[in-house]
Order: sequence, then C-alpha cells, then structure tokens
Amino acid sequence: MIRPQFCFCFLLQSTVALIASTSLLSAAVESPTKAERIEPSSEFRQIGDLDWFTDYGDAYKEARDTNQQLLISFELNDATAQAEFEESVLASPQTQEHLENFVRAVLPLDATVPGEKQTLLWHASFNYMYKQAGIAILDLSDEKSPQYGQLVSALPFNHGRDCSVDELHTLVTLPEGTITQRTLIYALKRHPERPQSVNSTPHQYLMHMSNVNSSTMARLSQVGHHNWTARFHQINSTVGGLSTEVAVGGNGYTLLDIANDCIGTWRSSAGHWNAMRKQHRYYGYDMVQGSNGTWYATGVFAD
Repeated sequence: MIRPQFCFCFLLQSTVALIASTSLLSAAVESPTKAERIEPSSEFRQIGDLDWFTDYGDAYKEARDTNQQLLISFELNDATAQAEFEESVLASPQTQEHLENFVRAVLPLDATVPGEKQTLLWHASFNYMYKQAGIAILDLSDEKSPQYGQLVSALPFNHGRDCSVDELHTLVTLPEGTITQRTLIYALKRHPERPQSVNSTPHQYLMHMSNVNSSTMARLSQVGHHNWTARFHQINSTVGGLSTEVAVGGNGYTLLDIANDCIGTWRSSAGHWNAMRKQHRYYGYDMVQGSNGTWYATGVFAD
C-alpha cells in the first residue's frame, strides 16, 4: 500500500476536508456485474448447527426465492486451517446467531459457474474478492433495490489469514449499502479507536450525498467540497440539522486497504478525526475511484 507523500488540510465552518497526493500504484478494479443466475442441484454441509449449501446454483436460487442475502465462505487452500476456521468462527454461537439470517454456502476456490468452465471467483461479480479465500455477501433481499444481485461485502483472506468472530460479526451486521459504502464503514468499525460516527444511525440520503461528492472528486481528480453550499441546503431541507462533511483521497490494493488508507489520512488531521469520532444523529460514507486510479472518500454527518 502506498501512503500519500504529502497532504494539506483545511477546515470550513461546517465542513472538514483533506487533500492527499495520488499514487501511481492503486487498485484498478472493474465494476462488478450482477451475479450469474443459474439453475440448482446439490447438497448441504453442516457447520455448527447450521446447514450450508455446497453448490452455488442452489444457494443463489434459495436466496433469490426467499429474498435473503447470500453469504459465501470461499475455502482456504489449507484444509486444516479451513477446518479450524469453521470450528472457531463459523460454528461459534455468536456467529451462528447472525448467520441464521442469511442463505449460506461454502465453496472451494476452484468452484465453477455451473454449466460453464469459468471459475466463479474469476467472474466479474466477485472482482473484489481478488481470487482469494474469504467471505462474500450477495444481496438478493429486494428486487427493487439498486444493490439487488450485487456483491455488497467482500472480505478476502490475504496471505492465508482468516477473520475472527468479532470481524465476521461486524461484517454481517453492516447497514444496507453498496460494497464501497459498507467496506468504508466496516474499516471504521474495525479501527482500534472505534470512531463513533459509524455508531450513529445510517441514513440512505447521506450515503447518496457522500457518493455525490466522491463521484465529483473522482471526476475532477481533486479532493474538496465541490458545490458544498447547494449540497448543504439540500441535506438541511431533507434531513434537517447542521451537517458536516469530510473528504479525502487514498490508494491501496484491496478495497479494504483503500478504505484503511483513507481513514489513516483522516486520522492524521485533528479536525477531521474530531468530526468522525463523535456520534451524530445520522451519517453516510462512500468512496469512488477516479480515472487516475486514486479513490476519493466522503463522510457526511447530520446533527
């Protein structure tokens, strides 16, 4: 991961911004497409007290037909490590309590799209898994949602490391949103200082406004609060209260690396961190990649 070489911070009366330099090494990630819709046929495997599908087609159909999210555990290459992960994390009572709310599947890394030779992890739908073992969540809970059929969480196990019970608990209790929104929120919830902004009430309009500013920054390749005055009044009329905005640019390899890089730069500014560490009435976060490879993140809070 490449850290920005310099940064310049500035504060406004109701907004906080941070300018960070770009990096030549950043994740150039293709936008995921909707997951393959395929026909079923398969078995279950029991992990703890819960049954897990062992066929992607069956799992997808079940999630689609029951309007649930589909959680997939792509297995570690090391069979012993995978068995330990299943016993200590997937089968733990704290985890199982939340996994009951998902359709679950456990698949090998070389699982293929049924009827095709393509490896599932190589499909564009799973781009943010980076062809690694780990946890992926597809949202099939609401056909009217823009996230329907999309990957909304990806936690690849880099360097063979799996995740803890607490990390998985954070992942499966994230608020509704896109994968970029949820990854940034996940990273903030896992930050050792536990900034309280993400323990406020998530607001979809503020998520949208975070995306609006991040998209503008990505288009202009410039960190800032573009059209903030108009956005401030829109937020005020829709949500009410005084609103605050933080903005930053960051880089990295995986989506989580990028989120952590943005947070690290935010943390280096007392003004930004003061806004982020406090609990607010509502919050929204998002990040968007620019054509220059840099990712641009925004947080919006309303009190």
